[in-house]
Amino acid sequence: MRRISERTKNLNRVQSGPVRTRMPVSGKATSPANTNIKSPRGIKPGTKVSSDTGFKWNSWLLGVLIFAFFLLIYWRTCCPTVFWWDSAEFVTAVATLGIPHPPSFPLYILLGKLFSFLPFFSLSFKLNFLSGVFAALSLSLFVFLLLKLFRTFFSELTGDTKIFYIVLIMTLFVAGLNFAFWIQGIRAEVYSLNGLVFILLFYCGLNHLAGEKNRPKNLRWLYLFFFIFGLGMGNHNVTLLSTLPAFIYLFVSYDSSDFLKPKNLGAFLIFFLLGCSIYLYLPFRAINSPALNWGNPASLEKVVTAALALKSVKQIGLTLDYTLMERIKDAWIMIYSQFTFLPFLFSLTGFFFLLRKHFKLFIFFLLLILGNSATIIVLPSEFISTSLDFQGYILPVIFSFATMFGVGILFLLKSINEWIVRSNFSSGFNKSLKIVFSIFFFSISLLPFLTFYRLADLSKNDLAYRYGKSVLSQLNRDAIVIIDNPNLYFILSALRYGEGYRKDIAVLDRGLLRAEWNCQQERRNYPELFSDLPSGLMGEDMFLSLMTKGLSRNFPVYMEYTERDSELVNFLTPAGHLFRFAKRISTKLSPELLKNQRDFENSFYSQREDKIFQRDVDALRMFVYITYRWGLYYEQRGMFKDALRNFSSALELDPLNPELQVRVETLKNRIQLAKN
Repeated sequence: MRRISERTKNLNRVQSGPVRTRMPVSGKATSPANTNIKSPRGIKPGTKVSSDTGFKWNSWLLGVLIFAFFLLIYWRTCCPTVFWWDSAEFVTAVATLGIPHPPSFPLYILLGKLFSFLPFFSLSFKLNFLSGVFAALSLSLFVFLLLKLFRTFFSELTGDTKIFYIVLIMTLFVAGLNFAFWIQGIRAEVYSLNGLVFILLFYCGLNHLAGEKNRPKNLRWLYLFFFIFGLGMGNHNVTLLSTLPAFIYLFVSYDSSDFLKPKNLGAFLIFFLLGCSIYLYLPFRAINSPALNWGNPASLEKVVTAALALKSVKQIGLTLDYTLMERIKDAWIMIYSQFTFLPFLFSLTGFFFLLRKHFKLFIFFLLLILGNSATIIVLPSEFISTSLDFQGYILPVIFSFATMFGVGILFLLKSINEWIVRSNFSSGFNKSLKIVFSIFFFSISLLPFLTFYRLADLSKNDLAYRYGKSVLSQLNRDAIVIIDNPNLYFILSALRYGEGYRKDIAVLDRGLLRAEWNCQQERRNYPELFSDLPSGLMGEDMFLSLMTKGLSRNFPVYMEYTERDSELVNFLTPAGHLFRFAKRISTKLSPELLKNQRDFENSFYSQREDKIFQRDVDALRMFVYITYRWGLYYEQRGMFKDALRNFSSALELDPLNPELQVRVETLKNRIQLAKN
């Protein structure tokens, strides 16, 4: 009778109303006996782990597996050597423990230097692979973020634990295998580290908000948030700053009483400044004069200028006209293209659900997306939708849409399940329908991978490396090379400092010679070359002085030909990608030299048939750039057929370029008139 009465009491309790229970991420309630246990956060250490409360161990195992899985993908598709632009510059910066362009990225440089001590692989590959480590870590932590987010806000969608974990994996596929995220994890860049910092910030903020309501708030997660935010400012600060309004809104809207207390704000500032102390790296390294010492930030004023990239900010020109509207359109086309149609549509479904159920959280994600997308709409002086750096700027947007993809899929699966239950199908048919829809949604999550695999696979892309080696291999020993192309300057520096190739050559950037810090840097790097030159010499005067001094000391001197070098054209002879400077005017090139140069150019043209070349946007731009400058040289020399050949080759890859169109048409008419 006692047992029967106990069962009756429990039955009456259930019928009279629901028992208030804590809801773990699985969506299954813990037993009523545990409802009086007070735990500030997470699962109490003494709680027995069962199928209902086994969240912690399951999530850790899933996190490790996700890290290993994505690290394998990024390793498999990683660029094997030097890559274009900033990737090459970072190789030089890590090799020399130097200071790259603002905001100088001290966090990335220090972590890269630590990783460079691994005793295997080249430095270039190690830094490329390090980006994959950051990317895999961010996705692994993204698992914990999603679990915490759904546990806190979307427990009604997570009733079926198996389905929930499958949707988590689908969400990770969408987040980690779109082009914008993928390409940052396979080349030496700061953006995958920025993605990791963003996920850490979101995770800290969410853990703070997920505290128990009946206990005083512990601010340790907010202290950690602001410390990581300050530390992240030592990487790519523009991206992080674009997310700050959204995070401030999140904290104020859910926890304004604690967040806005003056005492707490002061503590947050202290932790933020403590993180920003990573910038002390700049003056300490600057006074030691590394081989790469951009801006020479040895003083507090220069450190602030470098950290905030103030010179770049001054160049921002925002005009509310057609150009801005075009930028907004192009930016959103770029964001949409990362997911393809169906995943993007399901992300919008998630936003719709969020708008209905959690308006404050909807505003947070909206502010996050608008603020982050503004970095590619407002800040750049020129909008280039194919720029790999632009793709890296929008990683917070990528994570936001991926999260909403997961919400949208869970919402649709729940709605489908409710429809199946209402339809009174047989149990076997119900199960079959669930399997069909699950397979359909899982296949949708693979669309970014199937779309971008070939484009993101850099495992055989050594084009930048071959280009740099091709330039250096043509040069005589102890040559002086003056480049007017930062991309090539970075590549040659990476080969010399990072790979130890042709360290006998002095490489200088003509454009950077206009900066005092660069002249000081090169004076220290090449004291023999700069000896006896006036200390205040800069710019074109420095360029001409270096050329003439090199010749007077019988050093081989090479340069890139530009539009402003028409007066020097008869002093220059082609030498592969570059032109050699001579002491005397040469009005006519020797037949042997011309034959060798034309053979070299023809072998260079053959790259157009390479599929890897065709998929590499930066390689295509460099091809147009190189052939255009060859064309300029031949045109100034009066060698119109050679000029037309090069301009036509450039026009094939850049058919909408109006300047190339005019030059090709003009040369065709000139050659036709000469025949007549």
